[in-house]
This record gives sequence, C-alpha cells and structure tokens, in this order.
Amino acid sequence: MKKSYLIIIGLIVQTQICYSQNLIRNPDFEDGPEHSAYGWENQLDGCVVSGSMDGPDYWYKVNLTPDRLINGDITCDFSQIDAQSGKAYVDFVYGESGKTFLVEPLQKGETYILTFWARWQTFQDAATEPSGIQFIFSNNGNILKPLPIENKDEWKQFTISFIAKSDSKEMEIMGTIDKFGGVCVDNMSLTKIGDEPADTLAPTPRAELKRFLEQQNGQ
Repeated sequence: MKKSYLIIIGLIVQTQICYSQNLIRNPDFEDGPEHSAYGWENQLDGCVVSGSMDGPDYWYKVNLTPDRLINGDITCDFSQIDAQSGKAYVDFVYGESGKTFLVEPLQKGETYILTFWARWQTFQDAATEPSGIQFIFSNNGNILKPLPIENKDEWKQFTISFIAKSDSKEMEIMGTIDKFGGVCVDNMSLTKIGDEPADTLAPTPRAELKRFLEQQNGQ
C-alpha cells in the first residue's frame, strides 16, 4: 500500500517539475569554486591577486570583470554582503557582463516571467547613487531594463514579465549606470507563463491524489 502511495506521488512531482522548469542554469550561482572569483578569474588576498579562480558554473564572462562572491570570503573594498540564497551571488558594475545558455530557447511570441533578487553594492558606501543592470537575450531578443537598484540594506525581489521577441538561446546580464557602485544578483528564475508553481500541485493531479487516498482508506 505504502509503495503505491509513493509511486503516484512521485509521478505528480515529476509532472510538476516539467510544469515549472527554470530555464536558467545555476540560477543562484551556488555551483562553482568554494572561493570568491574576482573578475570570474582571480582570487584575491586583500586587494592583491593571489591566484586564479573560476566563476560560476555554466556562466561565461562577456565584458570586463564581473565577480562571484562567497559569504565570508569577501575582501578588498567590497561591501560585506551575504547571499540571499545559499552562500554565493554575483556582482556587476557598469559595463561588466556575463551570460549563460538557457536550458531551452525562448519561444517567440510566448510570455515569460523573470524573477531575481538584487541588492545595491556601494563598495562600503563609496557609491552615492543607485546602480542598474539589464538582461539581454540573444538573437536580437528582449532587453529588460529594471529600475535602478537602490536597496543597500536588504535583498529585494524583482519580477518582469515579457513576450519573447525571438527564439533566444542565451541570456546576458550587464551592469548599467556609470555611478561607481554595482548590483548584486542572486536566486533567479525564468519560466513560461502558464507553467504551474513548483511548490503547488495542479488542480487535476491534486484531485486525483485525494480520490486515490480516499479509496485506499475506505478499504
């Protein structure tokens, strides 16, 4: 009896994973080296390069020196910020950018939701005006430009919905606004509208599970 319960629940969970697939690889940047990677290629001792260090897995540097920072391993003049999720996050200042290949391409004409957590990197209050980022999709796709990020004392979640302009295979994040500060990014999600949330059961499977349990309990 217990085995039957596990089988049907497992099938429903598998269905939900298909419904709620996050198209961003390593969306919280947890996969990667255990040390911070400055410029996604260097490890620092204070403000001096002490060795090489790779950036987040599945992400590639496009321009200048984006950083992947690890809780407790932040040096030089960076603000001491802990990750919103897990222990790792990335940081972009003006002109810095990195990209990833999506799990599957966007479908032109379909609607998507991008969510991410962000926080203003002031470099120990050296920056006095908010910084910004933008999300650039390949193949002449969408360019999403959130409002400037001005929350420096806590992480905040941002949500953008958009209709895909092309069948984009890549997503790039770029720092914008030349005001010295940067934007910390963590815990992202990119899903197609109509997909069910990962933490809830779709109505039909939920009803089927309820009927199944009632039948079993009635025997």
